[in-house]
Amino acid sequence: MNYSATCPSAKTAEFGKVPVSVKLHTASRIAAALGRSRQALHAALQNVPASGALPGCGGVAKAWTFDALPQALRADLAECARQRGYRDAEHLLSIPPKAWQPPIPLNEIAPHCLEKADNLRRALAPVLARLNVRNPSQSELAAVGVQEYDRVFGHSISARHWRMLFERTLKRDAGAEHFDRLEIYLDDRLARKDRAPVPAAVLQECHDLERYLASFKDPQSPTADEQVMLWVQTFQKFEEALAAGKPAAKQKRQLCEFLLVKAPFIADTFAAVRIQFERKFRRWTEGGRLPAAIEDQRPKKSGWHRAPKLTDEDRDKIIGHSVFFNGRRIDPTWRDLFASEGLSEDLAHYYMGSPNKTPKSVRDQVRWDVAALDDIHHGPRQAKLNGAFISRDWSCVAAGDWYQADDATLPIYYSEPDGKGWFRLIRGQLLLMIDLRSTCILGYALLSDRNYNSLAIRTLITRTCDEHGLPRKGFYFERGIWQNSRLIKGIRNAGALSWPEAEKGLCDLGLRFIHARLPRAKPVERVIGAMQNLMEGIPGYAGRDERHDCFERLQELKRQVENRKINPEGQFLSAEQWLATLDSLCASYNAASQNGKMTEGLSPSEAFQRFQNKADPQVRFDARCRYLLAHHRRPVRVTRNGITLRFGKNAFNYRNESTGRLIGQTVLAWFNPEAPDILPVSDMDRRNLFAVERSQEVPAIDASGELLGTELARVAAHQSHAKTYYRMLRNKFAPAFRRNLMDHATGRLGDAIEEQSEAMRTQLDQRTARLTGIQRKARELGMSLDGLGSDADKVDEGLTMMLEAERQHKKQTKEANE
Repeated sequence: MNYSATCPSAKTAEFGKVPVSVKLHTASRIAAALGRSRQALHAALQNVPASGALPGCGGVAKAWTFDALPQALRADLAECARQRGYRDAEHLLSIPPKAWQPPIPLNEIAPHCLEKADNLRRALAPVLARLNVRNPSQSELAAVGVQEYDRVFGHSISARHWRMLFERTLKRDAGAEHFDRLEIYLDDRLARKDRAPVPAAVLQECHDLERYLASFKDPQSPTADEQVMLWVQTFQKFEEALAAGKPAAKQKRQLCEFLLVKAPFIADTFAAVRIQFERKFRRWTEGGRLPAAIEDQRPKKSGWHRAPKLTDEDRDKIIGHSVFFNGRRIDPTWRDLFASEGLSEDLAHYYMGSPNKTPKSVRDQVRWDVAALDDIHHGPRQAKLNGAFISRDWSCVAAGDWYQADDATLPIYYSEPDGKGWFRLIRGQLLLMIDLRSTCILGYALLSDRNYNSLAIRTLITRTCDEHGLPRKGFYFERGIWQNSRLIKGIRNAGALSWPEAEKGLCDLGLRFIHARLPRAKPVERVIGAMQNLMEGIPGYAGRDERHDCFERLQELKRQVENRKINPEGQFLSAEQWLATLDSLCASYNAASQNGKMTEGLSPSEAFQRFQNKADPQVRFDARCRYLLAHHRRPVRVTRNGITLRFGKNAFNYRNESTGRLIGQTVLAWFNPEAPDILPVSDMDRRNLFAVERSQEVPAIDASGELLGTELARVAAHQSHAKTYYRMLRNKFAPAFRRNLMDHATGRLGDAIEEQSEAMRTQLDQRTARLTGIQRKARELGMSLDGLGSDADKVDEGLTMMLEAERQHKKQTKEANE
């Protein structure tokens, strides 16, 4: 049937005339494009007047222009065209469908797959026959189809599964109505016929090749280099047999039989394997018996379908617009530049069929730079979070050396009395204390408030140290209130020690306080995440992001409780029940094995015991001091963290300024196991060689300043190219302003104003710095500024002398105690 053709003006008397250039499409063609039945399309178009007629195998068929189709049908066609890579829906309709073919030739498919396809053909035949008799409903077809499937196969399936099989068959038929073709009934996953077994004599002769083939990473789908080396081993064995006086024809036949069965990826037939053997053997001998002589050169030398090279100007435009104007989204940038003719003529002409979606080859060339520059565009913190990072070595940290704590708003609503005769629902604040080395949960505090304070931190430290003893070295906290805690306010806490006082008491015992700068530096974040995973399914679960997770039923229950319409009992846990649940969750986490770098496959509880420093037991507070607590060649992609090579559990990282310029590109790494500290790197053509020093793992705690400075310098060098590129693009895309024009008197007045203002700002900064220094010294001495006088110079001098006297006194006391 002629599915689509230009409407002939002489044949349109019955349906109305249309212009000669307008395309007409039959219902069969539209059905084939959508993967639906012809009868379903006729039903959808029964109330739509035909635009013309086209000759077919059974006479004249009604036809429609694209614009005459219903809006829903046009939308479905446009979506199908987009998914299949056509320019638009009319382009999809203008190309006749191709007969669907399975990925494996029919004569090579396993018998059980063919038998199943034949059964499906018999099961669907009554349903397909109904399509030509009348227009049944979908439910009627499904009912008959499920019944026939049960009769043929001997077991039933769901109506949904049957519809999937039915629609797949229609889609493969593409409107041709050749329902006798066995291919359209085959499964998506097919098996090949079992090949004839290799004779025992051939296996014995080629046992060394079989062992070599088994050494591949995936013997069924080896890499290109592995296939080349398999041919090299085969040819060497062939020449050894010839040198031993064995007949060439027999040896060649045995080797080809072995490769046909044991290496099916080479070819499907014996003749094809023999042809490849002869061609490659000739090239191998003529090429000096080198592996390069039989490498597949098509990816390098093929001149077909080569995309134009992305010029620097196009690259800068795509990256710059994506970063500065489109929030790192590349597709809108491509669409805007394509519409405004901002791309080079060669690039726009080659990709004229993809004006709305960025081609993969272009995206792969710019996406790494877009991501790196977008982080810098957001700010220095974002660049640090998503940039290169230091790998920590935890082997030098013992369990019990450091404690770490953090806070979290838990995703569980629980109820407690509100003091007004009813209940309030609150998520509360969880303060969690873990051992840094083993990530074992040592204790927690649950606060029924929106925020926590210094008292809660001191209470958590007190309880943890009461049970597990003092950490040997100190506490590892985040910044914010954990570092700069404000004094506790309110009558309820009037008698409590402030957090700075408690911290000073702990420091006097030799403990240290260090503070993380980024979330990556806090293992406790991962522990809190693991705890939240265990909370899913508990009554009152609101999701980790309550605003966007939108548990509507929970929110309705919450509103009813707040409006005093229902009692929270039975719907939400009470505070006591939630505390008991938290105890069980902590016990479950501590008992579960963790396969991370820190615990090495042990559970947190086991790791806390295993990694203890037996020579230095921890100290537990007694009542008197408790108050103080209150040349291996490997293609590798350069990432944001440089070049990383992994061998088993060992990782080798390399980065410097040169690697920063190659982020996102694939290079050849020449790794020498005897000298792993230096990594030579070249491009894929084995040119542009440079060397990179290996980055060292920095001790997780107590890293030396020299080592830390060296690694930070390497990180900065690796990221310097992106920052330089960002500054260049920022200047390139900076808006242009008109030059200011003014008379000399106005300019002199402006200069004078700026000069006087700068002088006053300098004096103000000096006074502020002096006052800040005086306040700091007074705090260190525990003195108030009231009553010290108004002469800043004398007050500063006096405080300095007092501080020096206090330091000398402490030094003399320490020497006397020693």
